[in-house]
Amino acid sequence: MKPEYIQIYDRNTKGIKVLMWLGVVLVLLGFSALIWYVLKREFVIYADNFWQVGFLIFQGIITVFITWNALKSKRYFISWDEDSIRYLLPKDKQSEWIRVYDIQYVSIDKKEVVLSLADNEQKRINLNFFYYPKRSRVLEYFQSLKGNLQE
Repeated sequence: MKPEYIQIYDRNTKGIKVLMWLGVVLVLLGFSALIWYVLKREFVIYADNFWQVGFLIFQGIITVFITWNALKSKRYFISWDEDSIRYLLPKDKQSEWIRVYDIQYVSIDKKEVVLSLADNEQKRINLNFFYYPKRSRVLEYFQSLKGNLQE
């Protein structure tokens, strides 16, 4: 069996970084207009009142927040090889590593895969995080693993 690595969420990293920098520019423009008004008591050409300045700052902060979360979601994955299964899913705090020979039973449902380990521990892999081409590859792997365990 060849090693496989599946990233859960595919993102355009370059586009996200461009949007993040756009958000930073919006925040800087908003704060510079605010500082300009405090120092000179007049508005700059691109912001005629406090609502526009506040909207620039708010829009920039929201854009940075959304793009930061999109970049953060690139770390989620599942991978396997002949000896082990590794995964990090959105609800997990750290990546999990399971040796294949520790798995005693595999239960496959429509929405999750339950791995029963040798030390009476159960690991659950939620399939709702995977979209269809990737979900079918993950299901194929666990079905073949289940078949190998039953032999």
